[in-house]
Order: sequence, then structure tokens, then C-alpha cells
Amino acid sequence: MPDDLLHCTVLCDNSTNRVGCRGEVGFSILLRTGGRLVLLDTGPSDTAVHNADVLGIDVTQIDTIVLSHGHFDHTWGLMPILARRAAVARCNAAKVPWGDTPKGAVPVAKPILIANRGVFDEKWRESASLSVPVMGCLCSKAAVSRACDVRLGRGEPVWLTDRLVWLGQIPRVTPFESVGDLGLDGIDGGEGERENEGVEGEGEKDTVDEDSALAYVADEGLVIVAGCSHSGIVNIIKRARAVTGVNKIRDLVGGLHLRGNGKREKRAAEWLKANGVYRVHACHCTAMPAKLILAEKGVLPHETGAGTDLYYHSGI
Repeated sequence: MPDDLLHCTVLCDNSTNRVGCRGEVGFSILLRTGGRLVLLDTGPSDTAVHNADVLGIDVTQIDTIVLSHGHFDHTWGLMPILARRAAVARCNAAKVPWGDTPKGAVPVAKPILIANRGVFDEKWRESASLSVPVMGCLCSKAAVSRACDVRLGRGEPVWLTDRLVWLGQIPRVTPFESVGDLGLDGIDGGEGERENEGVEGEGEKDTVDEDSALAYVADEGLVIVAGCSHSGIVNIIKRARAVTGVNKIRDLVGGLHLRGNGKREKRAAEWLKANGVYRVHACHCTAMPAKLILAEKGVLPHETGAGTDLYYHSGI
């Protein structure tokens, strides 16, 4: 693939538009550019691995995993990906093939895992109505570090290629994008920064401070790829513009965390329109009422689901 091309493939989403692919509430997307295979989020189960198999994508060749935040529907799929890598490696060691893996194909030695600090903290909701009260990643940093080169950021952006950047900490500067709290966050996930030792019933309100996203500099502007946009899609755009120095927006891909048809959704749609955003590939946590508001304001949502392929050129 040419170095000036970004190829995105959605591996997990609430819906699917490819025969054989599974839909599941969660998100995972593979970005291929500049010789890199970068996975943003992993979904909640083995769905990303299953769909990758259907699409002919070898997940053992992924060299970078980025976790946008620590919620289960974006992180629980990490273990199936690492398990696949381990299975192929064992078969290679025994000199036997694994499934349809091409002969001689070997997993990337140790993929990089990038996220903000706090991604491995345990998160939960205290509600009897929730069938899955645990909201956070099930893995500790120590466990994941055995299989990945874990690099937890402290706010600064990280350029993965000349065109693709992880945005680091997202400043929350837009008043109407206040997210409130999304449960509790209180158990140290092996990062050594939480004081709370996980006493039952104790914890801080979880505002998903670790939330981040990716931005790619394409020929017609920025392609911003977000997992769930808990920090606010407007805040993410502002951060991407500040980091890259590029103001024009080519596309928004992923979850925008616009869940209804209230004031926040309307103000976000108006801001996007006023700032030259005319198309989005919004999915996962972007509800249909919000998509209708976007369309009414002139921001056209395009069909997106597991199996969707998107291509962008960089020539600026």
C-alpha cells in the first residue's frame, strides 16, 4: 500500500454491513498507513478477531494497539488478540501451520500499546439493573506488559507516522460537552497512581479522563478517528487542530458519544457545520436521533459498520 494512503477497516461495531462479519456493541478499527498496522480499540470480545479473519486480515501483524479509553466495549477484545498471537507463535515454534495463517508468517515481535494513564483502572457502576456492572478493562498493566510494549502517556501527543498522530490528553474546554460521571473509578490497574485500594463501595466519579483519539493529515484535511469521544468530539477536533496545525476536517470516524436529540447534540451539530464538517462516519455510541440532527444541520452521516473500508490520500 502506498505510504500516502490511509486505509481504515472497521473490525467491530454495533452493526455490520459485510456478509460473515458479526456486529456487537463496541468498537475496533484498523488503520493501515506508512507501513504501519495500528489498531484503535479492540471491541468487547473476540468479534474483532473473527471479523478480521472473515476480511482476510492477520491480527498478528498489528504493530501498534491504541486504547482510546478503558471501558469494556473497547478493551475486552485485547485478550483474544493477544491469545491469537500466542497461538500462532506456538504453532510456528512447533513448525506446524495455524489455520489459514500463511506459511512463514510470524507475529510482530512485541506490539506497542499506547494509551493515557488510567486506562487499566478498574471501573464499575453501582446499579442493580446492570447485568455487567464492571465497566473497565479486565487486564492489569503488568499482565499486558508481558505481551506488549506498554507506553502510557501523560498528556503529550505521539506521532506514529509522518501523518498519523495519537492526540494524548484531550483538554475539555467546551462547556456544552461536559460528560458528567460514568460510574466509579477507584482501583489501581497497576499504574501506581491510584490511592484507593479498591475497598468495596469506594471510588472516584469516572469522567473517563484518559479518553483520546487519532488524527491523520490527509490531502483534504484531517481524518479524526475516535473510539467513543467521551472527552467531547468538539474538544477532540480542537486538540487535533492544535497538534497538527491543520484546521480543515476531512472526516470524523467512530463513536461521537451523541446519544439522543437534546441540546448537546444540537449544539455539537451546529458547531460541526459552522466549522466546515460536512460528512461523518459516525457509529457505535452515535444514536439514530443524533444522526438525524446531524443530517438536519447539514453534516451527512455515512453508513458505517463492521467490515466498512475507508480510504484517504495524503498529498499536502
